[in-house]
Amino acid sequence: MGVLLFYKINYLIVIFCSCGLVIFLLQKKIKKDFFFFLLLNISLIIWAVGRYGLLVSEAHSTALFWAHILYVGSIFIYLFFLHFIYAFLGNSTYRRYVLGIFYINALFLSWANLSDLFFGTTYFLADVEPKLFFSFYEVPGKFYFLQLLSNLLIPAIAVVEMIREYRHSFGIKRGQLRYLILASFLGFSGGGTILFLIYNIPIQPFGVLLVVVQFLATGYAITRYRLIGVRVIAEKIIVYSFLLLFFTASFSAIKFITEKCAIYIPWPEFFDIFASVAFFISSFSYLDKKIESLVNKFLFKSYYDYKEVAQRISGIIVSNIDFNLMLNQALTLIAETLKVNSVSFLLLNEEFKKMVLKGAFHLEGENSSMNLDLDEKHPIVKYLSKSRGVIIAEELRLRLSENGMGDLVDVALAKKMSEKMAELNLYICQPIFKNEKLLAVVCFGNKLNGDIFDMDDIKLLDSFANQLSLAIENFIAYEEIKSKKEQLEKSMKLMVGRELEMINMKKELSQLKKTSL
Repeated sequence: MGVLLFYKINYLIVIFCSCGLVIFLLQKKIKKDFFFFLLLNISLIIWAVGRYGLLVSEAHSTALFWAHILYVGSIFIYLFFLHFIYAFLGNSTYRRYVLGIFYINALFLSWANLSDLFFGTTYFLADVEPKLFFSFYEVPGKFYFLQLLSNLLIPAIAVVEMIREYRHSFGIKRGQLRYLILASFLGFSGGGTILFLIYNIPIQPFGVLLVVVQFLATGYAITRYRLIGVRVIAEKIIVYSFLLLFFTASFSAIKFITEKCAIYIPWPEFFDIFASVAFFISSFSYLDKKIESLVNKFLFKSYYDYKEVAQRISGIIVSNIDFNLMLNQALTLIAETLKVNSVSFLLLNEEFKKMVLKGAFHLEGENSSMNLDLDEKHPIVKYLSKSRGVIIAEELRLRLSENGMGDLVDVALAKKMSEKMAELNLYICQPIFKNEKLLAVVCFGNKLNGDIFDMDDIKLLDSFANQLSLAIENFIAYEEIKSKKEQLEKSMKLMVGRELEMINMKKELSQLKKTSL
């Protein structure tokens, strides 16, 4: 009873989460490409409702009805996912042929399933019968093997296509693909555990717990550019998936022990559930930290602590009196930390009224920003002065390509800004202000591995900009003092020179008087 309750709760979670995601997607102006993701979630809801109905059924006829209903959605889940991935990656003739084959297969299986439901045939499902602790579970019909092939081939094709595209992508799309690959692996490997019992392999479908993780992560990937770091999301998905599997395993173990000892010990009702929850809660903190540490060690080797890097930059700024030396060291550190191909620092020159390149660091090749000087009428300078925030080239292009551009301070200027950033191979422009005036700009190229700049990166850039702002103020103050000192020394030299001239002139006059006498 306890195990069945566990599965019932899981299917209810899938239903409510998928319904929430469908409502959210309907309210958003999603792109046409993501229409198939909407259909995918609707199919998932039908599947989860059918699975729940099958679990709670007491009569054979009711259970058979719900078994056919769940496959109304199940047959199309994998297909809509593949169509969504192909739409996301870009259609091609080869991909259209692949989709055509799977659509024909899905339509045939739907016909067989509906024929069984309405006319009592056994083309798709032969029957439902007790298996393990389930009162009713599917018995495959003569054409069910086509569903098995789809369930095996479609995820493999989708993941291979995404990995191939991932190698050549960069920025936001690369981040989205990372979500999709991870979510697909977890979701389809988990959902595939349902097939074991269908073919009488005595393994319970514990992996269905990961199905909701897949679709929530996929929904996040396509509806948000960057709410929190890609690394953080990917890390948490993996960590909580392992925690979920651990909870399932511990629950199954406690359930097995209590059933074996029930002859000798009269356990209270639901004791196994309460014992599992208590055990999980007591070990959660330790397991969470341990799994997170292992995930970062083996999967996120490029991870850095932005607070630690910010402290190192602060140390460089404090320990260097020479502004140029400090700037070069700071730019080198941040370029190597973020692994970008270039960093350029431009400082306002009040005399010439333009942004002048004061420092640059390049990890590979030549960058057009090496000779970057921007006057006050340049689109980058004008747009940064208006927007007053960090500008990311790819996000700016996406916002310009979408209908809703009301949040852009100046659409025409934003277009020019986007064009200039592309022309100069700039990915991020971070402005630095003083008293409402644009004082400097730090420009970054793309990451060497093509990754997106996540929230940890943006926090580091903000911290870097604030620290540089103080350093620039000190530099300007120092330059003013130095300039005044030089002027004073020059004036002193002039005064001393004049005094010496007067003394010499007096000497010459006295000598002239003597010679004249």
